[in-house]
Amino acid sequence: MIGGVFLFFWRLMLKQIGKKSFANSPQMQEKRTCKVSEGGVLMTGETFTANYEWREFQTLAETPGQYLLYTAPMRAVILPKRAFADGGHQAFLGFATSIETAGLNATDEHAVGS
Repeated sequence: MIGGVFLFFWRLMLKQIGKKSFANSPQMQEKRTCKVSEGGVLMTGETFTANYEWREFQTLAETPGQYLLYTAPMRAVILPKRAFADGGHQAFLGFATSIETAGLNATDEHAVGS
């Protein structure tokens, strides 16, 4: 019982920290452009450019509204499904899971532990 209460408050605290981090980070609120290719993922914003090779991603997870490309257990590149053209997010998933790289494992949101 105590463990369940602790877990509830722990998850609540993490959610609040995430919201505060997002609100306090101008970079997180920028419009971004993302280009996916056989070489990896290139993401650009107004103040940054990030280039990821496929081998850098450890896990691909899918939630109802986004894809998460994890570079570490608690760090991910977030690709909202709404940002893709009609049907584009399904094409992305097929492409991303077909990439032959060591360590990129497709999972669903439950396997990630969210």
